[in-house]
Amino acid sequence: MGMTAKYRFIDCHCHLLPNVDDGSYSLSLSQEAFRRLREQGCVGCVLTSHMCFGNRRGYHWFPPRERIEAACEELSAVSAPFPFRLGAEVNVQDAHSTLHGLRSGKLLSMAGSRFILAEFEPDADMDFILDGVKVLRGGGYEPVLAHPERLAAFMGHPENLELLAKENVPVQVNAYSLAREKKAPVREAARRALELRLIRWLGSDSHPPRRWPQLSEGLDYLYSHAPQDYADAVAFGNAERDFFTVKEK
Repeated sequence: MGMTAKYRFIDCHCHLLPNVDDGSYSLSLSQEAFRRLREQGCVGCVLTSHMCFGNRRGYHWFPPRERIEAACEELSAVSAPFPFRLGAEVNVQDAHSTLHGLRSGKLLSMAGSRFILAEFEPDADMDFILDGVKVLRGGGYEPVLAHPERLAAFMGHPENLELLAKENVPVQVNAYSLAREKKAPVREAARRALELRLIRWLGSDSHPPRRWPQLSEGLDYLYSHAPQDYADAVAFGNAERDFFTVKEK
């Protein structure tokens, strides 16, 4: 397809649906973000608008599923440089309510799979996070923690990342956190997650125009600090299998 980027990448965390949350607010911004992703090697993405079953503290931009699906149809009508799927970044305030929202269809899983991109509040403690994971797993879903490197429970607390490894809890790390991130505790937590082989997916967490996709340096770090097979799995392989491969019945 004429791609000249150094790496392949599937973006599993981005806010590119127009006018649904605090990400892109226009179709043209979404198209520009797609173009920049493609330039950096992106071959697919899962669109993960914010969703929550209940009222998140201080936030008002949690759209209903119908609005998200309408925005996805609008985006599908324009030419995209790679395939995309519909998912969500699900804020977990109460795991039982989140589970109800998933089962009732109010909340979206990742591309209709059993995977949930689970976002916890920045100040959530470790017990709350692990209890939430347990509840969602008990309901038949597989939560993947969204950008744990940005949570207080993990910044400066490598022992909690090790606990995730012990409990086999996968995570999604923002690519820029591995290299471009200026806050040392965030950067160190992302790198420790890589060392522990916790990362299932990478994401740009792009919110254009205030945060454009920044992948290249993070992918450089990934491929220079992990074996080729694991780096490939994190960059694109896991997401390709999880969301873009047609499974035989």
